[in-house]
Amino acid sequence: ERIMAAILAVVCFLWLSMAAHAHEDVLTVGIQQIGISAGPVFPLRLTPGQSSKLFGEQTTVSWAMTITEPLGKGAFDGALSLGVEAVLFHTRRPAESYNVGAMPYLRHVFGSRAVVRPYLEGGGGGIWGTLAGTPEQASDLNFLLMAGAGLSWFLSPHTAVSLGYRFYHISNGGFGNPNSGLNYNYPFIGLSYLH
Repeated sequence: ERIMAAILAVVCFLWLSMAAHAHEDVLTVGIQQIGISAGPVFPLRLTPGQSSKLFGEQTTVSWAMTITEPLGKGAFDGALSLGVEAVLFHTRRPAESYNVGAMPYLRHVFGSRAVVRPYLEGGGGGIWGTLAGTPEQASDLNFLLMAGAGLSWFLSPHTAVSLGYRFYHISNGGFGNPNSGLNYNYPFIGLSYLH
């Protein structure tokens, strides 16, 4: 708890102190980004029917393009990006499973002229793998929903390191029984290149 508070305080300090030092490059329509992220997976049970505790790791590979000009003023200006990503998801507990998915997503980046840029994102797609062995899912093919937030720290106008958190929900959409769904947390670190 203290470590997370300290990290958040440092990140906020960096964002506020570095926001005045704007880069020449600003997020504009057509800027493309490729990225990779990785991190641990741990459970988030929201209903009594969700008994599995998913522990493992995940990697994502993504491509996105800025689709709006920056709107707003100061640190709260922002631009919207549309992207697609591949999700590689492995669990070690409660059972070993290997899963691969793809999803489109939207991301709103704030502070499009700042060195540290917070963002909000959400998306949905599909995932295929070996989750059917859990008590919550009867299908190997499932829907995948995501909501998240993070911070991108621009080391240069074209390179950024990201820290973030995502919430994921896996469901077969009622095409199989059972379908109480699986939820998991995904804190991650990532690296992006923009051009």
